[in-house]
Amino acid sequence: MRRKCIGVLKRAFLHEGYGSVAIVKWQNYFPWKILQRGREYYREGNIDDLIIDGLSLEAYVFGRDVYHVHVKITENHKLAMDCSCPYNATGPCKHLAAALFLAEQEGFFDDERINEFLGKNDKTFIKPSFPASEYDECIFNLAEITRKVCCTEEAYEKAKKLVQQQDVVLTSCDTEENNFYSPDSKKILTARIEGYAFFSNGRYPLKIVFSEDDILAIECSVPRAQFSYFAHWSPEAKRFKFNAYLMAFLLLIDAYIKEHNPSDYTSTAGRELLELYSSKPKSLIPAMQKHSNASMVQLVPRLEFSEDALNLSFKIGRDKLFVVKNIPGLVKEYSFNSEHALGSKDSINFSIEKFTEAADKYYTLLREVVEEDNFRTAENMKYRSYGVPVKSIASGNSILLFGKTLDSFYELASGTKIEAICKLSDSSKKLILGFRDKNLDVNLILSPDMNKKGVFKGINVEGNLPRVYQGSRFAYFNDDYYLNRMDIALFNKLQPLLKHSENGKVSLKIGRKDLNRFYYQVLPELESCAQIIEHDAAVIEKYLQPEVKFSFFLDYQQGKIFCVAKACYGEEQYNLLDALAGNIIAADRDADKEKQLVELLHYYFNDVDMTELAFVIDKDEDVMWKFLENGVAQLMELGDVNTTDAFQRIKIHNKVNVSVGVSIDSGLMDLSLSTSEISLEDLLAIIGSYKNKKKYHRLRNGDFVNITNKAIEELADMFTAMRIAPKDFVKGKMQLPAYRAFYLDKMLEQNADLYTERDSNFRRLIKEFKVINESDFEVPLSLAKVMRNYQEYGYKWLRTLAAYGFGGVLADDMGLGKTLQSIAVLAAAKEAGEEGTSLIVCPASLIYNWQEEFTHFAPALKIILIVGTQKEREEKIAQLTGYDVAITSYDLLKRDISVYDGKTFNYEFIDEAQFIKNHTTAAAKSVKLIKSKHRFALTGTPIENRLSELWSIFDYLMPGYLYEYSCFKKELEQPIVKSNDEAAAKRLKQLIAPFILRRLKKDVLNELPEKIEEVRIACFDAKQQALYDGQVVKTLKLVQSQSEEELSKSKIQILAELMRLRQICCDPGLAFSNYEGASAKRELCLEMVQSAIAGEHKVLIFSQFKSMLELLAEDLQREGIGYYTITGATPKEKRLELVRAFNNDATPVFLISLKAGGTGLNLTGADVVIHYDPWWNVAAQNQATDRAHRIGQEKVVSVYKLVAKNSIEEKILKMQNDKQNLAESILSVDGRNSIFTMSKEELLNLL
Repeated sequence: MRRKCIGVLKRAFLHEGYGSVAIVKWQNYFPWKILQRGREYYREGNIDDLIIDGLSLEAYVFGRDVYHVHVKITENHKLAMDCSCPYNATGPCKHLAAALFLAEQEGFFDDERINEFLGKNDKTFIKPSFPASEYDECIFNLAEITRKVCCTEEAYEKAKKLVQQQDVVLTSCDTEENNFYSPDSKKILTARIEGYAFFSNGRYPLKIVFSEDDILAIECSVPRAQFSYFAHWSPEAKRFKFNAYLMAFLLLIDAYIKEHNPSDYTSTAGRELLELYSSKPKSLIPAMQKHSNASMVQLVPRLEFSEDALNLSFKIGRDKLFVVKNIPGLVKEYSFNSEHALGSKDSINFSIEKFTEAADKYYTLLREVVEEDNFRTAENMKYRSYGVPVKSIASGNSILLFGKTLDSFYELASGTKIEAICKLSDSSKKLILGFRDKNLDVNLILSPDMNKKGVFKGINVEGNLPRVYQGSRFAYFNDDYYLNRMDIALFNKLQPLLKHSENGKVSLKIGRKDLNRFYYQVLPELESCAQIIEHDAAVIEKYLQPEVKFSFFLDYQQGKIFCVAKACYGEEQYNLLDALAGNIIAADRDADKEKQLVELLHYYFNDVDMTELAFVIDKDEDVMWKFLENGVAQLMELGDVNTTDAFQRIKIHNKVNVSVGVSIDSGLMDLSLSTSEISLEDLLAIIGSYKNKKKYHRLRNGDFVNITNKAIEELADMFTAMRIAPKDFVKGKMQLPAYRAFYLDKMLEQNADLYTERDSNFRRLIKEFKVINESDFEVPLSLAKVMRNYQEYGYKWLRTLAAYGFGGVLADDMGLGKTLQSIAVLAAAKEAGEEGTSLIVCPASLIYNWQEEFTHFAPALKIILIVGTQKEREEKIAQLTGYDVAITSYDLLKRDISVYDGKTFNYEFIDEAQFIKNHTTAAAKSVKLIKSKHRFALTGTPIENRLSELWSIFDYLMPGYLYEYSCFKKELEQPIVKSNDEAAAKRLKQLIAPFILRRLKKDVLNELPEKIEEVRIACFDAKQQALYDGQVVKTLKLVQSQSEEELSKSKIQILAELMRLRQICCDPGLAFSNYEGASAKRELCLEMVQSAIAGEHKVLIFSQFKSMLELLAEDLQREGIGYYTITGATPKEKRLELVRAFNNDATPVFLISLKAGGTGLNLTGADVVIHYDPWWNVAAQNQATDRAHRIGQEKVVSVYKLVAKNSIEEKILKMQNDKQNLAESILSVDGRNSIFTMSKEELLNLL
């Protein structure tokens, strides 16, 4: 390490390589890892020629190359640093750190010395004058670029003399677009100006790099020249104080820019594009004639084998072939139909000549390799680091063959012969190679290795192994005649040997201590891929110890399992717990195998008995089961297992044989169980263990039962689903409601392990529900020509359920005629002579709709509407005798429920059954209090928000079928909703499937016109946006200020704030009475209405807000557009009149409140539906849409959802889509949302 110091260092320095505390904290400039690497370089003595000149230093640091380092201390105690290494661009490097560690030792950072030199440099600086007006036509404006440059008066005068004397010269100016100097990695236009300064008989480089408006980097190598070295990342990069040489160089740059105006604004990409497409003239030959008379170009491959790699090169030409000297260049030339030079006199014009078929395939391979290589190179440049640059695989006249490229080349060349050059040793020879599939024949010779005195040292392993080249799916090696393709699995096995093969030979030694390990563990693997030849096997065998074998002795005493494990070497046996007992372990034992087995035994056994030197399982049934289930079998694979009679008496029953008998009599199902080998009490206990998620059960006699089999699982599920009482189970005979038959049949059908016996009544019940179409229930004659096939099926399904005393849910899509199917059942009941009145319960808005449907489809039925005053309703209820059907509403029913006491109805139908989704409401309780022989529910949406809604409907249909609600919630609802439990979902689906009939329009109405749905976006203006943002902030504060518990108690308040957000989206006038600005959605809606009317369409507009409908009505009146309106205030009779009028007259628009008009209306006169504002419950919107898209519609229905951009409405739409999975998984229906079920996180996501 050489050092040269210029100037006087006035202080003594501390020992151990560190100077006194300095003002300059140079370590802070470096990341910790870079600092550590620099320290290592410093300690290894990698710094040479450290030159300290005042406040500047330079040095040479050895790394992968020799790097030149410059450092300067500025007047404010900052460092300006630069290094010639390629990594300096990203920040201070380890070479700089290494030099500064040495500089610190030499006192470079001594504070008194720094202050003394800074005092000497306290000079007046001036700013050079470069008038901006002189650069108006120039790309690089030197006035702007040098705005932060200054120098001393002395330096400026000297600079002018240097220029006059030509002691400073400018040699080159290169301009380019790059991101090297850009902090945000954006490409900028840069100029790199280089030159020389002549000083003291030497020539020293000068360099300045600048952009259009700033200096980026400076280099001045003149010795002792102050303010010389800067890098663009340096803290001093924006404070340039030039010496005389740099200032002279700047004066030359000024003259050069004014005269030549270097560069242009064409970017690098633009220049590449120009170069590619305009470097050579396009072919003028018409495309149709191209190649017609041209000769074919050959591309002939040649292989080159070496110890390092396998390379592929090519020759090209027509008849005479020339070596391809630049493969990437050839690919580029062919891609752009340009010329490729052949020697000095000829060329190939790819615009009119083409490759042969074989050559074209090789070209495709070359193109793919070059493209991949270009990509890898670009990625490497993008993420430059301290790592080794990626080696190019396609450069110059060859490509590197490996991986998938090697596989692809073999496939192309297979069946041909090609030239090859083999350079695997000092010699080189030419070959002509074919291609074949052949595995490597490997012979390994084992021979004793003896020292000079004849003492056995070990063995030599020797063999011939050629160089093997690895592909992706195969490996390859060559001989004198072929390139052989071998199996990759064989290659992987031979890898350790191939890695140490030199010049086709492998030689290694195995010492005496490792002899057993080699023979017993390694050699069996090698024998599967190589021929093993032993020389002097008898000599080797003398020193080869017997292979270890293991024996195990198992016993069962006093509830414990004991295992004595021994390692056997020929006649010698050793207990595996010897080491734990403190016994000496012989050196020639196989310690690795013994240790491995001890670890396994500790895994299966939880204790050891040092007296007996045995492994023990101490009464822990879980550990005991694990050993019995898996451990015993594993020990038998590893050695000899001997057991005592006591151990053999421990039994494992892997199968439990259960017989199930089922029969039906008098509406009840009789279920009987019987088992062999174990009692029913034990079977009940086994099911308990299964429910506790155990894998086994231990019987009272000590035996183990494997309960992971399917029979136990199905039996446990049946036990749970059927709600069988333990006392009945133990008796073996149980009575269950007949409606459980379908679920039981499904369970028994899916499990062949349960032997079942079904009586004829049970089989007949199941069969009738599987072939509904073949039932004997005829459609009433008056409706035979009216009902469609799917409606006839629904009618028969309802009749079949009624015949067996079951209830059901007709859950057809809106508009498929649930009303008609129900009327058909009631008409058939009258024709069959069934006595009694049936009751229809529906929303108040549908009472008269039901009456009209009865009048139309079943005029023979005598109908009574339970409406009017309290007294009138009571009189009608008292006089039901003689009427076939009574119709009332949910609201009136709950008021009159006491009057119905003592009445029994034949059928009870509840329409829009989602009205009883909350089982705690008076409406739900009222319909369940009505006495009737048969109960049915009609709804297109059995699940809106929660699974409890489905439970409530079934609690009305068949109380107890889905158990008590607490049980339903624990076993089905919570596992499905909170844990996405697939087994629970499957169980629920199987339970309800027989009693729900659901058809969708797309499945049964082929003649129904298409429904096109589209979201239309409205954008707020500034005023509306400001109001919306203000409300968002207010709501956010409210939600964020409350805990989950507080939030659950204030959902009404939150709903009010969210409603204001929705109102602002609709029209700010809904939330602010004094608002006078525009409404984006209102304007959009009016435009759409006008467009629809111009196209002769009729429009339904739905909104949740009655006040919004009033605003829209004002717009329609102003434009002279006719309209009807239905809201909650519209009387029921009036609604039907308006519907008839709209379907028959020319009124183009119907304004409808979503809740008031979403059900029970037939508005097929319209073919455009506009949902003005999205509602939480998408089912309500779908029901509203189906007022138009239903039977009787003859036109395509267009459905538009108006949504305000970047608002709560967009998030409501997303929530609707995200939360459909629950209902779809159970019923295949649309999901619903409710503000009352949202968590705090979900509420915040809305805002």
